Amino acid sequence: MLRRPRRPVSLHSVVERSLHEQARSLASWTLGLGALALAMTAVFPTIRNNPALAQLHETYPKALRTLFDVSDLSSPVGYVRAEIFSFTAPMLVVVLGVLWGSDLVAGEEDRGTIDLLLANPISRRRVLLEKWAALVAGVAAASVGLAVGLGVGLVAFGMRIPATRVAAAVVATGLLGLLFGTVALALGAAVHVQPPRGLHLQGCPLADGRPGAALGEGFLDLSDQEAAYIELRLKLARGLKAKRHARGLSQTQLAKAVQSSQSRVAKMEAGDPTVSLDLLVRSLLALGASNRDLGQIIGRA
Repeated sequence: MLRRPRRPVSLHSVVERSLHEQARSLASWTLGLGALALAMTAVFPTIRNNPALAQLHETYPKALRTLFDVSDLSSPVGYVRAEIFSFTAPMLVVVLGVLWGSDLVAGEEDRGTIDLLLANPISRRRVLLEKWAALVAGVAAASVGLAVGLGVGLVAFGMRIPATRVAAAVVATGLLGLLFGTVALALGAAVHVQPPRGLHLQGCPLADGRPGAALGEGFLDLSDQEAAYIELRLKLARGLKAKRHARGLSQTQLAKAVQSSQSRVAKMEAGDPTVSLDLLVRSLLALGASNRDLGQIIGRA
């Protein structure tokens, strides 16, 4: 018999699942930002204390230099500000935030994997919050990569900049990326393609989820026996999902109990015609359903 699990969510948390799915991409972004910062600081010795750049800086009006906090490009602070934090690093972190934020919900919906996640006993609000937490963790990791690469470059090439100023610039860049990523995540969660009114299960449209409404009205030209068979399958599918939620189990845990896979359980609960009735009944029995329970499920209107 199955025991009540301690943690009903199949992959420990949505945060872990999201980070695991994007691990290689996130690692590439983190290493890439660090390498870019290191490469850009490596150029500084070629212009260090360049008198022409210093003279150019002095030609700017004092009011302009004060307003935009323009620094001498031949100084460490001026070079890092102009070459790294004025455009390059913020632009890349914003791109990362937007790409990842838009993929966390909208991307999963396009790939059809969001349904497997929402089939677990977990609220949509929690899914969204944990997706956002994964976005925060990803942008933070990328920012750390930027900070490490920049820090190594500053030390290696003798660029003396207070650590507090570097940290402030990196944090501001990360927050900017997080802002745009949050907007992308929110838009992806709010704007989605609405499915048609009829529920489509592998080519079988069910108007409003009622088999008889579409199947019994000749849309597919099915006989009464065929319509009754599909209705039986859907009743078992709904009963399986309700029974699993009542037991507080995830699809993965149920799949292990019946020696199947999570995707197969998801298909069972969706009424997929490729799933046998035998597997549906065995899954219900594995959840502790009695013969009376099966009769009640089948007899429901």
